[in-house]
Amino acid sequence: MTASEKLIAFIRNTFDTALYFAVMAVKENFRNYIRRAGPTGDPSRGMVILGNGPSLAEDLPRLIARREYEARDFMAVNFFAEDDRFEVVRPGYYVLSDPMFFRDSECRDRVAALYRTLDSKVTWPMTLYVQFYNPEKFDYRAALPNPRIRIVRFHTQVYRGFGSVGFWLFRHGLGSANFGTVVQVGEYVALLLGYRQIELYAGGSYVARRAMRRRCEPPVPCRPPLLRYPSPGSAAHLHEGAARALYDVGIPGRGRRTLPRARSPARLCRVARCADRQPHPRLDDRRLRTRGGVTPPF
Repeated sequence: MTASEKLIAFIRNTFDTALYFAVMAVKENFRNYIRRAGPTGDPSRGMVILGNGPSLAEDLPRLIARREYEARDFMAVNFFAEDDRFEVVRPGYYVLSDPMFFRDSECRDRVAALYRTLDSKVTWPMTLYVQFYNPEKFDYRAALPNPRIRIVRFHTQVYRGFGSVGFWLFRHGLGSANFGTVVQVGEYVALLLGYRQIELYAGGSYVARRAMRRRCEPPVPCRPPLLRYPSPGSAAHLHEGAARALYDVGIPGRGRRTLPRARSPARLCRVARCADRQPHPRLDDRRLRTRGGVTPPF
C-alpha cells in the first residue's frame, strides 16, 4: 500500500468506527446480552446445532437413536418446533433471525402458529435468541408468555472500521451477529457462550447453492482490499472476524491470543469464498468440529 492509500484507509476507518459507536449509542446499546444471560446448559458438553437443510431428515434419526441429546446441548432454529421430535430432543437453545419472525409478512399465520407451539411445548429451560433490531416493536414476551423460555437479544448493527476494533467488539458480543444465515448466528452465539466443540447438522443447503452459483459464474480476478481482510460489512468479513476474535473465549486460565492475519490476496479470496462453510481455517483444527456434510475448506 502506498502512503496515500494508507491515509485514505485510516480516515475511512476512523469515520466508520466513530459512526458505528454513534449509531449503537442511539439505536442499540453496548450490553453483551448473550454473555449476561449465560448458557442454559453446560459448555463442556459441547453443542449440536440443527440446521434446516434437507439432510436433517437423515441426521436427526441417527442422533436420536444414539441418544445424543442426553450427552450434548442442542440448538434448534426457525420452525423446528413444529417437528414431532422437538420434545424428544428438547433443545436448550433456539434462534430466530429472519425478519419474518418480528415483522408483518405473508408468513404471519405460520409464524403465529410457531409461537403458539413453542409456548405450549416447552416444559424445560430454553433460551430464545432474537435480533435486537425490531422496528415494529414486536412483543416477544406477549407472543411467548411461557416462563421457561428466556428471550435474549443479539446485536445486529454492522461494524465497518478498524479490524482490531471489530475483533474486540466480537469478543464482547457487540459485533453484528447478522451474518446472513441463522446457522451462522447459532455458531456465533455458541462461541460467545464458551462452547469449545460445535457440531453442525443439516447446514449444507445454503453452502451447496453458493457453490453451484460459483461454478456457474465466470472467474473473477481477486484483488485485495485496502486492508488485508475481506470487505468490511461482508459476510466473509463478519464471519472471519467473529471466529478470530472468539478463538479463546471461555477458556479459563489462558491469556489473550491473536491469530495471524491473512498474508496474501490468494488466501484472502479463499477465506471470502469459504466463509459460509467455515468461520476460520484454524478454528476447525482447535475449536470447531463440524459434521453433517460440511467439509472444512482448508
